[in-house]
Amino acid sequence: MRVYLGLAAVVALALAGGASARTTGVSVQGLSKPVFTGQMITIHADVRPSGVQCSLSIRYSSKRVQRLGERTATARGISWGVRIPAVPTGRAHATVACGKAGTGTTSFTVQHALQAPRIVIQRSGWSQRPVERYGYSYTCFGLQVQNARTGLDAVRIALLVNLVDADNRVLATDHLRLGRIPAGKTIYTGDQVRMGLTEVARIEVVVVEATSQQMEPAMPPLVSDVFITMDTSGPFVGAIFGQLLNQSRMPMQGGEIGFLLQDPDGNIVGGGRGSARGPVSLGARELFKSSGSFDAVPHGGTEALVSIVPRYPRQMN
Repeated sequence: MRVYLGLAAVVALALAGGASARTTGVSVQGLSKPVFTGQMITIHADVRPSGVQCSLSIRYSSKRVQRLGERTATARGISWGVRIPAVPTGRAHATVACGKAGTGTTSFTVQHALQAPRIVIQRSGWSQRPVERYGYSYTCFGLQVQNARTGLDAVRIALLVNLVDADNRVLATDHLRLGRIPAGKTIYTGDQVRMGLTEVARIEVVVVEATSQQMEPAMPPLVSDVFITMDTSGPFVGAIFGQLLNQSRMPMQGGEIGFLLQDPDGNIVGGGRGSARGPVSLGARELFKSSGSFDAVPHGGTEALVSIVPRYPRQMN
């Protein structure tokens, strides 16, 4: 009989202890969806017992801490209205501290709100090589293109390029597609078209399409040993060679290469496109080459500028 009474006392004490433990605590409601910089959100916590003073602090991925003033918890809990400051993207951790009642935490993801892309054509130029014997010419053009959004990548970019004469007539049209321009970066691109003998007076570029996207890793590979060979048919550019070295810890799966050709005075005289292959691991290097679309550009004194937009495994972004 004494044994049963003893067991009953132990069980009663355990239940009493559990009930006591449940009389205090802080439970912060989680945010299931990403939030955006500049957005107003509500952080709510259920607090036991009510009547205690609580404070809220939010630590962002940049280590910045946002502190909100103390409030008194009621039977319905406690809430703060918070405007997300201009912070880098990443995980944020919200902590509600309520003295003896304890603390509660939750985390959420901060993203930059998607804005319309701002694609800027910073510079352009061309070279035209007439082939009078056959009644046509080759025109090689180059473009220096910038993504003016510093917090968002631009993807799926479509450019319409018109070669225009002195009377504002379109002589030839070309369509270029770029996969991605990282946030705030400048890339090079270009092409060569076959057209009539009428002289080109200017280039007209229209951004037909572009989409903003959250930033992806974009550490460019190191480019070196760039040199230009002469075409076998005369003193024109035949091919561009160089090597790239992956500086990222992630293996580069490939990438878009862009070329800009300049004369000794820094004027753009052509451009082109190419691609990098992969995978290329950290510290490994690879040869790249582009040919067949520069033979309207004079060879003497020409300098080649190179841009590379790398592509990494999506699951490692």
